[in-house]
Amino acid sequence: MTGAQAMPSQPFGLVLQEARMEKHAVPTAPTVTQTPPVLAVISQAAILPQIAMPGARLVRSLEIVRNEVAQCTKCALRASRTQAVFERGNPHAALMIVGEGPGEADDAGGQPFLGPAGELLDRMIAAMGLSPLNDVYICNAVKCRGSEDRKALMPEVRACASYIEEQIASVRPKVILA
Repeated sequence: MTGAQAMPSQPFGLVLQEARMEKHAVPTAPTVTQTPPVLAVISQAAILPQIAMPGARLVRSLEIVRNEVAQCTKCALRASRTQAVFERGNPHAALMIVGEGPGEADDAGGQPFLGPAGELLDRMIAAMGLSPLNDVYICNAVKCRGSEDRKALMPEVRACASYIEEQIASVRPKVILA
């Protein structure tokens, strides 16, 4: 896959796993349960095999990672963002929802899923009997908005991979929807 290609239409966790495999050459088989076409439930072990392995790095606090993301210059998206979009919700939640990347409303507000898609997501979460603020942790794979809401390119996904990995390691959700 070349750097100029847009992110493929597969669940984020598989893209992250591919990026991780290319970077570290550690082949692992992701565990994916098929659900409706928009969502896939991805096991934590599939995305972060190094956390369960001896020698895994220590988990940094979300505050430290959030501050690093705010200052990030790893890719060209920094030029088009108003601010980095890190998280919303409960960092102790059992359910983590990972979106692709921030939209215009997210970029303006500094939190993921604030626009019409976020309103729909909040209604879906409430329909499950959960609170979007108290029962769910929401973040994006890519932390900065691309110009004109374009899909993230693989180099941009790779640049943010360590941040989402650290979010997952810190939150330690039981279920990840991506």
